[in-house]
Amino acid sequence: MVASRCAWGVSAIAVVSILGYVVRTEAQGDALQNIALGRPYRCSVPVLPGWHGLVDGKCDGDSAPECFATSNVDKFPQYVVIDLGAICEISRVVVYNSANGNTRKVSLECSDDASDYQVLRDGFIFPDKSAMVLSHKFTPRKARYVRLTLHDTWGGGLGGDNCLFLREVEVYGKRTDQPHASGADPLVPFKGQEMTIEYRSLRIFRRYCLGNPALPLRVAVVGDGFGMATPGQAHWTTGLFERLERRWGRAPQIENLASKSFVAEDCRALFEGSEQQPDLVLLTMGYSAALGRTDAAQFRQSTVNAVSLLTERTDALVVLVTPPPIVHQDSMGLYQEAIGADSATCAWQVETLASEHKLPLVRTGAVLANSSYDVSDLYADNLHLSDRGHEMLAIVIDRLLAGP
Repeated sequence: MVASRCAWGVSAIAVVSILGYVVRTEAQGDALQNIALGRPYRCSVPVLPGWHGLVDGKCDGDSAPECFATSNVDKFPQYVVIDLGAICEISRVVVYNSANGNTRKVSLECSDDASDYQVLRDGFIFPDKSAMVLSHKFTPRKARYVRLTLHDTWGGGLGGDNCLFLREVEVYGKRTDQPHASGADPLVPFKGQEMTIEYRSLRIFRRYCLGNPALPLRVAVVGDGFGMATPGQAHWTTGLFERLERRWGRAPQIENLASKSFVAEDCRALFEGSEQQPDLVLLTMGYSAALGRTDAAQFRQSTVNAVSLLTERTDALVVLVTPPPIVHQDSMGLYQEAIGADSATCAWQVETLASEHKLPLVRTGAVLANSSYDVSDLYADNLHLSDRGHEMLAIVIDRLLAGP
């Protein structure tokens, strides 16, 4: 077994819906389950829009959305990291190549903390434009993260020389009772990842709303407990509003509808019975769902409903803010309350919807991970950001809105 330590940067993220997956198990009666099914993953380069079917349980398609593809970016090696959601005992990884071409040499690694990786298979070469299957079996070992390194390209494939395609990746094993590696830094998986993603709607907002000092700036915050600000205490929303006023010379008109019991229908208060709709809506969901261990399918549907209401019933720019990673360190407060809670899956669902609806996105985990501060500086306890953590998030959102 070869151990390697590698920091990897990510510039885009892709996630898939947990709904409608085809459950698959190993062939020939093996009791091990495909524990990668429906799990979130990160990619070190942008994913080709719509081509996100890496772990959807469908291994026989070469078109979107069943097939996975990276964008035509001349940057190698490329990485895809699958988060299994907890420490698992894994013993087999199956990679289904696509007949679309380009994908050439791949390597497989695993880690329990997204920092120290063990090599499982180094440098397997797929024939060009061949739907070959790599099934690699190994001595069982514990891991939460499985990383594929895509080293290079054959060129001449669908979408351009640098679009790399895979039909599916499966990881077989079983879950353990250990959700996290002991003492693991919850921010490591987000290091190097782009903190924000913007779309054309944001550029229009800057030009016609922020750039017009004669118009008032109306801002609404909707979502769960992460969007709630306590008077007299530092919070990312109040910090953002202060920066907006300093930058644009006018105080925003603010409406905060965030609450721990938030439901999608609460969004209706922004446009029903109100003559003045907001120009900007900050929507944050996933934090309260993670703490409440809300069913993942239920959370996704609630988020879909909220996004649909906001995008269909208002003309506001809607910016999605992902929940912060939850810490699990016994040296910090609220440790018992944090046990078993994980916001990663909720964050991926939010990112999926941002991609589907082309809405600007703020990745809170990446904001914190790419700051110059440690977890102890950014968190007041295992569940709540510190004043410094809130400040970092406010700064990044302000810069996103302001533009280059």
